[in-house]
Formats: sequence, C-alpha cells, structure tokens
Amino acid sequence: MYELGATNNCGIDTTRLKPIKGWMEQLVREAMKCKIRNETVYPGPNDLVHKPNLYLMQPYYKHIQYLSSPNHAKQLRSNLVSDEYIAERKGPGKPLQIGIVDRLNNRHIINVNELAEGLQQTITYANVSVAYFDHGPPLQEQAEWWASKDVIIAAHGAGVANSIFITQRTIVLQLYPRKYP
Repeated sequence: MYELGATNNCGIDTTRLKPIKGWMEQLVREAMKCKIRNETVYPGPNDLVHKPNLYLMQPYYKHIQYLSSPNHAKQLRSNLVSDEYIAERKGPGKPLQIGIVDRLNNRHIINVNELAEGLQQTITYANVSVAYFDHGPPLQEQAEWWASKDVIIAAHGAGVANSIFITQRTIVLQLYPRKYP
C-alpha cells in the first residue's frame, strides 16, 4: 500500500463482523495508520456475510502485499517508534540490550529470574530486562521495547509476532517447550 501511495486511503470496514478491539485496533489505527469502521451489526440467519479470501484473490490483487519486504516492516515500525528513540537506546557506544519476554501463564520460562541474573553476571556490559506483555502495555510501548533490543529471548507463542518491530541485526531466540512437534 505504501508503494502505491495509498497511505491516506487505508481503511477496514468491520460492519456485520466482530469489531476490532484492543491490540489489533491499535495495530490498525496507530501503526498502519488506517481508519476502522467499527459498527457492531451482527448478521441475521438469512444475511450473507462476505469474507474474501485474499490468498485466493492474489492473482487479481497483487498489490495486496503489506509487509512483503523489510522496508514495509521498517515503515510500520517508524509509525510507532522513531529512529532517534532507537538510537538513544542501542547502537554504537551503547550497552548491549538483552530482553527476555515471558508469559504469566502458558509456556512461560520457569527459570526466567535465574536466566536474567545469569546473563547479567556473564555479560556485565549488558542491560538485561524481563517483560510481560500478556495483558500489558499499549502497542506503542511494546513496539518501543522490541525495537530497542539487540538480543531478545522469548517463549514460543503469538507474542513473538512483535518481532515485526525489531531493527536490523537484532537476534531473536525463540524457546520451544519440550517435545514440541
């Protein structure tokens, strides 16, 4: 969409569908800079609800390729996090920034405190921090956290989708549970 210059005309109509709320709403409004028509109108038993499958429509709509290149991801990140903000926190002359993303419930890192302490003792010139995004901060704060790290260690799960906000040369280490298929 950015390549086509359609940034001011972006929009999503959720009429007759479940409204977009929370994190997804922040992503669409704040990061993608799109408008949302969020009217709650549930379809009746005789109403036809059209949900297009964009993958099947791909030959007809090749321009629908949001986030198909690193430049798209950088543009999305820059809508939330400035390059100046990132430069203040990481880069040449700054301490190594190591972040650990944990969860409060399922698939959490059982020894997260020992991991953080061990990293801090082993890599004394690093800043090690642990973050929980389960019911957490607004999207912009999450994007800033991810964008300002050099190394990120995270338990496997949907939260790793925030890696869309990382910068070049950031290392993301995703931990999988035992016997994961």
